[in-house]
Amino acid sequence: MRIKNIESFGILSFFTYTVFGVIFYFLIRLMLGEYSEMFDGVVGGTLFTTASGLALGIVIVPGLVRETAYARKGFGFVLGILLPVVSGRFSDTNFLIPLGIGFLLGLMTVFKPTGQLKLAKGLGVLPLLVIILPFLSELLWMAKNGTLSSETDKAIAYGKIIATVLIADIIIHRTFSHAAKAEESTEESVIFVGPTMSGKTVLSIGLFYKIVQKGIGGLEVREDSLVLGDEPIGLEDLYIFFRNSGFNGIKGTQRGWLSIQYFSIIRPFLDKFLYGLKDISLEITDYAGEDIRKIARMIEKKTEYKELIKTLRETLRDETFLKEGIVSPPKIKSEEAHMKYAHKVIDSIIKDLENYSFDFRDYSDIIKWEKVPQAARADLATAYTYGKLMRAERLVFIIDGAKLLYELYTRSPDIIGNLEFLKKNNPYYYGQISEIIRGYEAFSEAGEALSSREKALMIERTLEGDIKAYTRIATEFRKRKGNKNFVFLVTKADLIAALFDPENVIHTRTRGLKKRILRILRRSTLFKNLLRELKIPEKELEDRLKISMIVSAADLKEMDIAAAFREEIKTAGLDELVDWIRKLPRSKILSEVVKP
Repeated sequence: MRIKNIESFGILSFFTYTVFGVIFYFLIRLMLGEYSEMFDGVVGGTLFTTASGLALGIVIVPGLVRETAYARKGFGFVLGILLPVVSGRFSDTNFLIPLGIGFLLGLMTVFKPTGQLKLAKGLGVLPLLVIILPFLSELLWMAKNGTLSSETDKAIAYGKIIATVLIADIIIHRTFSHAAKAEESTEESVIFVGPTMSGKTVLSIGLFYKIVQKGIGGLEVREDSLVLGDEPIGLEDLYIFFRNSGFNGIKGTQRGWLSIQYFSIIRPFLDKFLYGLKDISLEITDYAGEDIRKIARMIEKKTEYKELIKTLRETLRDETFLKEGIVSPPKIKSEEAHMKYAHKVIDSIIKDLENYSFDFRDYSDIIKWEKVPQAARADLATAYTYGKLMRAERLVFIIDGAKLLYELYTRSPDIIGNLEFLKKNNPYYYGQISEIIRGYEAFSEAGEALSSREKALMIERTLEGDIKAYTRIATEFRKRKGNKNFVFLVTKADLIAALFDPENVIHTRTRGLKKRILRILRRSTLFKNLLRELKIPEKELEDRLKISMIVSAADLKEMDIAAAFREEIKTAGLDELVDWIRKLPRSKILSEVVKP
């Protein structure tokens, strides 16, 4: 028997729940008081002994081999409750034989995690149900014969024991249910949320560079990153393009229709072994035609997501779609068998979509994603992102530095003077910023001739639209994960730095730049409204705000300062971002150890 992921065992979780189990046992005895004779008779009986052996045998196996600490909690709790009873029964065949049978049942399902955990949560409660039966039947007899009022103390004692045992059963069931859910992902997920062109591709390149240079300990690039499209480009190739050509070499997702970059942060051994904490998965998803506003509306109105699934079900089950060779069944020759297999795969995808667990990688060997019609691909990518947001542990909301710069330009007349100074002292950034301003001005002027509905759609693509979408997403996320598990990341922060210190952009201190951006955000009505909606005090904004500045060697060369740097890419702010992701709140540790 192979113990999986032993470093994430969660030894404190196991011992804590063993103690809880022992306390529950003595609590039951304490509640019975003078009526404990029936209890002693039940736990000494053959039925209870047999049920105890079977239950303990079954929960031992998932308690050892499953990947999450929740399984250890369930095992520890059952063991703690039964320990005072069965400790003297290791020579009793009524206990040992069922114990062996339960252990074998657990071993038979060792490669079927869902089945094994269902067995554990279903039969782990068996001995406690055996305890309840005589007390419940006695209460029913008293009610039938009208003696409840004359034997009030006895009825209350029996009622207490039934309630206490039911609570224990619920804890066992809930713990193994959580083990099944937690095992669907072996890592704690952190999702980066941002619209198209917000700098996610360059952010991935910056993190990749930090890994190549071993600049951030414990940060690793994952091999299961996914890039789909007519001209799929891997992260390493993107890194080379960016290094050699700067931002001009990066086209985001225009060369492909979906890019999912995965990174891992490896937790220290003791955090995993003692508390059962997982490693952390960082995920940056980008796809052509991405619309974060659409996802935000789905989060606010769940019916829109159901409609999306309905549309996908009809599209994917279309006979023409299935016959076009999109689904590639293994070693199936007849068309009838092929269609049957294809329908089975599509049904599996729909089920995953409904459970928020759809993942392109699960089907990459049997579905030729590049042949899927573009409309269906976009809907699948939207559904994938939506599901990831619904299951994420933490979120990073990306604020596009270019949009923030234009917001500053339109609301601060003094910026004109800064631009004039920038033109003389840093022509490279003056050209970059001027192009951004011209683009947004043309975008704004075009909107003046549009209808009110078209203007509303146009606003959705601005910083105002991003902030409104983030408000919706964060409001829903806060209900599930609390108010401390998301931050804001301002990308392209070098654009802001250039406005205020054009001669020293690359040498700008991250702390000073962050304070400057904080002042800009605190004066922004849009951001003030966001903080108010999410009930975030302004004083917390500094801790929640992260920045990133990523500039390539090619860009440094254009500024005539490449010789001053040995790095192929100049980064700033990424270390602080990763530190926040890695940071372990005390409440998180406590919940991992205590929460069922």
